[in-house]
Amino acid sequence: GRRKGHCNMHYGAVMEGREAVEEAARFVVNAASGKEDVKPKATALARRAFRLSKRLGLVVQDGVIPVIFFLSFVERPRWCTELEACTCKWRVDRDCVHPTFDVPYLSTKAKVTVELGALVVAATHQLLLKLASETYWPEYRSQCVAVTFAIVANLFLLLQNLLQNLQQQHQEEEETLAFFLAAYARLVVFVSYSADVRSQLRLAGHILPHFLRVGSLIALLTLFYAWFGVVLFSSTEEGALSFANFREAAWHLMILITTANFPDVALPAFVRNRWSMLFFASYVLVGCFFFMNLLLATVYNVYTEERAKQEARVQKRAKDQLDAAFDVLTGYGRRDDVDVAAVRDLFDELNRHHEVSYIDSDRARFLVGELDQSADNRIDRDEFAELGAVLRLKDSRTRRKRPDDEERLAAFVESRAFEYGVDALLVANAGVIAWQTRNALLYGSESAESSESSSSSSSESSSESSIYVE
Repeated sequence: GRRKGHCNMHYGAVMEGREAVEEAARFVVNAASGKEDVKPKATALARRAFRLSKRLGLVVQDGVIPVIFFLSFVERPRWCTELEACTCKWRVDRDCVHPTFDVPYLSTKAKVTVELGALVVAATHQLLLKLASETYWPEYRSQCVAVTFAIVANLFLLLQNLLQNLQQQHQEEEETLAFFLAAYARLVVFVSYSADVRSQLRLAGHILPHFLRVGSLIALLTLFYAWFGVVLFSSTEEGALSFANFREAAWHLMILITTANFPDVALPAFVRNRWSMLFFASYVLVGCFFFMNLLLATVYNVYTEERAKQEARVQKRAKDQLDAAFDVLTGYGRRDDVDVAAVRDLFDELNRHHEVSYIDSDRARFLVGELDQSADNRIDRDEFAELGAVLRLKDSRTRRKRPDDEERLAAFVESRAFEYGVDALLVANAGVIAWQTRNALLYGSESAESSESSSSSSSESSSESSIYVE
């Protein structure tokens, strides 16, 4: 009651103070996460739905999306349409195109059931966000569309599977549209929920125009040398092997710029005339050592610039969000600073959000001390602007002490004895390998094979003699 009365005195009635702290916490979370979250409606039911959506969002991010991603490794592959193909073990004497080593796969019905259950949780999270928020950001709209698309595709696949079971018809899954849509819908869901992947895709989109400028020069160089090579090596062995036509010449030169087929591609012409090496050497020097390095430097420079711009946008957005949080706590200009008690209430509210590390009482005192540089129990705007950086600090007094077993294990791993033990295992492993391959190392591969054949023949003769004796 004492703390609540203190809170009432500085920023309004209990309900208004609680709402102000919740609104300020939302802005601080936006500053910490680097993205703008939805704004909940003013009703109590909407606020409860918003808190539930935050908890469910954590389940979706850390549970549902990994489950959907993991299904790609345990579902029946598209090429696996027959039982024999799905139990193929690779051996030298057996033609096994897709070795699976008897890995168990989920059936279509089991896979769709698991995926639909995960998608229902994601759809519930989107529904709660839609009902509880005033603003439904494009990021959540894309997630909603992706989840809906995946649910429809999996329902279509499940319906198709049930119809095939009822009609007792066998149809290859790789030829069905439903299987195709369900597989790619999973990828769309993963991208829509991964902010890092979307950020890298946007970054690649900004790099692509600069990449195409240098890439077009490399393409023109390759096409010119292909045309010149077809004319230069016509009616020769080199022309028949690598420069038979414009398309073949461009293909071999595109490989040559990576030096993967050098010098093999040039040897037929080099045997006939050594001056022909000038054609290939000039192409490698200009294409590989100049244009490829120019392409790498261009991509690196553009990537660095775009990352710097992105970081500047994030920093500006974080500053704007912290300013908005300060305005909320000060009543939009009615006061010039925030009381320390309001900041502690803000820390308590931040503990409801998983985007910010949990702040216990000891860490709260440490963070308040870092913010209140003037030690007057008041936080002004400049001090409050450092909240984002202060939240990333860790007080040595509030660090969790590791258990004794963990301390002993860490000390053992960092000890000299552990290092010498690993070295001894590596030396022993090298010794075992050397002993197993001693014949090949000492006498060569042919003598090793002859010794193995002689040992096998002697074992066969001994078995035959034993049979004769019996």
